[in-house]
Amino acid sequence: MSSRPCTATWSCPRGRPWPRRPRARRTWSPRLVAKGWPLLAEVAPAAAAVVTPLAHDPGPLVEALAATPQTFVHSNWKLDNLGTDDMGRTVLLDWEQPGRGAPLSDLAWYLAINCRRLPQSKEASIAAYRAALEACGVDTGSWWDRQLALCLLGALVQFGWEKALGGYDEELAWWETHAVRAAALLS
Repeated sequence: MSSRPCTATWSCPRGRPWPRRPRARRTWSPRLVAKGWPLLAEVAPAAAAVVTPLAHDPGPLVEALAATPQTFVHSNWKLDNLGTDDMGRTVLLDWEQPGRGAPLSDLAWYLAINCRRLPQSKEASIAAYRAALEACGVDTGSWWDRQLALCLLGALVQFGWEKALGGYDEELAWWETHAVRAAALLS
């Protein structure tokens, strides 16, 4: 099938299958990311020693997680994407990036991105998630601790720059402790 009808519809120059995106204004995110990563090495050197190499090459983490159970994941469990229906069930919105992954990656993302807005402690959230899985008949005994440690490490690989912007506070200390502990699982 020729792409010609498509390019004509999109008014694309020949040989360019997709229209150019309009230039976006510069946003704050790239500057904050650029500021946050070096800051992590200053304020939390033990965390930086573990997560910075993984930010450049996540292969060891991906490989370690691949050896744990996988499921269909949402991949963006921020509070703005969670709701409750009329029967009190949790509803997940914004399904832009679902896929196969470690089930606890959604939990780790939730803990990292919502850290200042959590309705309960991280530990209570982790316990509630596990209890919900087990109430549905999922046996978590053989894989839970390993996958949780690796997923928490993965969340810090994604958000280490952001955690560093707050300085070395209770939040970053919690993540650093978990990242350093999980590093041993990569070998």
